[in-house]
Amino acid sequence: MPRIVTDFDWEAKTFTYVRKDSIQTYKAGAFPEDYTAFTEAFLDACILAGGVYDCPVLPSLAGSLTSMGPVFTFERAIDVLRTYNYDGATTIKESLPDSKEYLSLYAKTKAMITYMPIKKNDGRIVTLVRHNAPNDLAMVITPRLADSIYLMFYHRLVRPTIYDFLISDNIQIHAPLEGGDTLEYRNLLTEMIPIQTQCLALVASHSNRFMHHKHLVLSFLTGQLLI
Repeated sequence: MPRIVTDFDWEAKTFTYVRKDSIQTYKAGAFPEDYTAFTEAFLDACILAGGVYDCPVLPSLAGSLTSMGPVFTFERAIDVLRTYNYDGATTIKESLPDSKEYLSLYAKTKAMITYMPIKKNDGRIVTLVRHNAPNDLAMVITPRLADSIYLMFYHRLVRPTIYDFLISDNIQIHAPLEGGDTLEYRNLLTEMIPIQTQCLALVASHSNRFMHHKHLVLSFLTGQLLI
């Protein structure tokens, strides 16, 4: 894909984008000249610079994000990648040999982007990249679902967050900012939780066998007011 969408204006029904070749040449010698290698390096730079899904900035670059901002941090990420031959995994292993947790976050984030499900013009659902998909991709993007379920996602009849719960094995319920220690909130939970678990059971029973015997942990998170 030669262009990257940077903003949507839903009211005007327009969007803005930048061309990848302008990014490739904006800083002399920053990226490989080969377009395929550049695409990989650009994706790695975006992930290591932070802000992609839940993957934080590369720990060794966190200080530059705080002091200089995201643009400078992105350029620092490019420089670090160039040191390790434009390979994100190698960069993390060599510069942060004890950061197995961050390496795992990086790998999951890159897998979600590389193999995300997309809808073809004929209605079929396929992964964005179809070759060399990892065997455990189901642990990151859910197992392959029926096309009818993807169609319900597409028309917003089913919320994808339901499958987030099933994949993560954890339902997190966030209390109101005042803490949730009120009779009204307790009554709401008493009525809501059975309905929510019933919905999850209904969705799981019509999905892959992988989903049929999930055991979910219910977590109540205390609300906090952040200033």
